[in-house]
Amino acid sequence: MDCPASAPRNPMSLSMPSDWALISQLHSVSDGVSIGCLDGRPTSNWQLDGISRPGFGIAIVLEGAGTMALDGGPPLSIEAGTAILYSTAQPIRGWDDFRGGHATRIVDIRFTPEGLASLCGHPPPELTGKLLRDCSVPCQNAYLGSLPASREMKRLAADILQYPTNSTSELSSLLFLQAKAMESLALTLRHLDTRRRHPTMPAPYDRSRVQQAYEYILQNYEQDLTIKVLSEQAGISEKRLQAGFTALYGQTIHACLRQTRMEIAASLMEQGWSVTEVADAVGFSSLSHFIKAFKRHWGATPKAWISSANKEVDPVSNDTML
Repeated sequence: MDCPASAPRNPMSLSMPSDWALISQLHSVSDGVSIGCLDGRPTSNWQLDGISRPGFGIAIVLEGAGTMALDGGPPLSIEAGTAILYSTAQPIRGWDDFRGGHATRIVDIRFTPEGLASLCGHPPPELTGKLLRDCSVPCQNAYLGSLPASREMKRLAADILQYPTNSTSELSSLLFLQAKAMESLALTLRHLDTRRRHPTMPAPYDRSRVQQAYEYILQNYEQDLTIKVLSEQAGISEKRLQAGFTALYGQTIHACLRQTRMEIAASLMEQGWSVTEVADAVGFSSLSHFIKAFKRHWGATPKAWISSANKEVDPVSNDTML
């Protein structure tokens, strides 16, 4: 939450405006691994700079705006729906400019080289040529850029922000955060590997159209969304839409629509909706078709899935069991 690759600061640091300090949390996961969170609506802007330390980081931006940069590199926009990756092998100065006045929800997971080695035994993943927006300074072995955050990354960030660390045991919170740090690495490696298999990125004009189609899926998943409908809505040919979608998001349009519907379905059932109500809400006219699709995605029928989820709740504390 400070300069792009620097060590996390105390969230109550005097350099942080009071309205930002109120929405900030810093979790020490283990030696060399930490998770910083911003969750709220600060009113002021926050500018800061500092000297980085060697390390690797993943910042998942659910909401928020601003700019950051490494000295000697171009500025990188902080945008909702992106995953910002950074890796430095030596100290380098950088700066951040966070914008206030609107919702800010960011999870920043950081690893020192020693922390990364102890956690997974691997060096930082290679970022060269894999960042969609690349603002790196390769001559100083410092890399900074962003990718569209995958659905799994967004869910991971939301889970961390929503987890009641203050009301659970210290061990429970530690295990939860350690698991999320490991998961963030796994998702990042998979995301980067997907881009290696699909190295040809769409042109900037096509990229914005593909992103528009992606957002349209998230907002209209219950509709009969064919590739033709999406291409017409986004103003791009079906062929370019399909190729660009796979390159940017690592999955086909149909896979994205199916995953969106199944995740919404699971969420609605957790809220107490009936299977019939859920099937209709996520766009299935046939209940049997919905049950088959749900089982294929989650590995259990809707009834078995919700029964299993209910059993994971501690009847005494009503906290979710790990």
